[in-house]
Amino acid sequence: SSARLVHIVCAHVQTLALDLATVGRLVATLLVSGGHSLDDGLSSTSLELLVENATPDEFHLVWRTLTSEIAVLHDPARVLAALRAMLKVLCMERAPKNQRVLADSAKTTLATLVNLCNDDDAASHVVTEIHVAALRVVAQAFAKGGDAFDWHAADIHVALLALRPLLSVVASPSSPRPSAGLGPQVWQQSYLLLLRLLRQYHTTLPQYLPHFVAGCNALLRALLYAAAKADSTDHNLLHLWASNLTRLYGYMLPHATSFRKHMVYMLSEFFYKHDALPVDVQGTLRPGIYALFDICSKYEKEQLYGTLDGTGKVLLKAIDAHYKESHQYTGKV
Repeated sequence: SSARLVHIVCAHVQTLALDLATVGRLVATLLVSGGHSLDDGLSSTSLELLVENATPDEFHLVWRTLTSEIAVLHDPARVLAALRAMLKVLCMERAPKNQRVLADSAKTTLATLVNLCNDDDAASHVVTEIHVAALRVVAQAFAKGGDAFDWHAADIHVALLALRPLLSVVASPSSPRPSAGLGPQVWQQSYLLLLRLLRQYHTTLPQYLPHFVAGCNALLRALLYAAAKADSTDHNLLHLWASNLTRLYGYMLPHATSFRKHMVYMLSEFFYKHDALPVDVQGTLRPGIYALFDICSKYEKEQLYGTLDGTGKVLLKAIDAHYKESHQYTGKV
């Protein structure tokens, strides 16, 4: 078949000494033939072979083609195919010879991806496959090894704007439950982006913490909304989200000084709507809440207490008492 022939050519691209025009045609063929199935199958493998064997000029052509294709907004199928191919390229080990290409295009590529996450559909609180794919690429671009892009402090702020699909998912309690449709993918990729920014770019985060904290709260709000509307099939997902949030909160501890002033905002979300969570899911999330308590001073707890209603005050007292008995470090063994 034609797909098999393209695969063979990609596997032997080094020995065939193809000109750039022919390599460009190979890339176009892979995008057309891969389409919606580029996540697996022959087209995916062919793309990997082509990138692995590419010269710097050929890799530049591949990347330039993909960055151009994701800007073809009038043809969503082309955008989606290019996003999936771009993700495949970023997931591969990148040779040092190709890093300059990524760094040179970093800002324009990130801006295009963020624009895809903030289109008219997102403004209408409708999440699409393009939103998910663009968010996945942004999250992967800031994964370990993202230094190939030579990100700067201002880029972190731009990357946080890619969380718009998550904000659409939790736009209001009347929205479709976050655990349905594309919601779980949006949640997971948003979580990965926030986690990677916190772990690898924490020195620049203090400048943009309000946006970061808003993203963290959107993750928690999605969990609470999903729990309120959940059916029996959602239970494992609720546990996964609670576990991931606990991990994210734990990574905030080394940066307690920066996060402390945001704790009232973060914790109030939980105490206002905690009753939506099943008891066992609350248990999964509790170590994360205790991690936030570790960041709080007495002042933040007093401020939080003042914002809560009667039920919230009772819950805060109960959880704080258990925290002091079983979790808080007192210096004694």
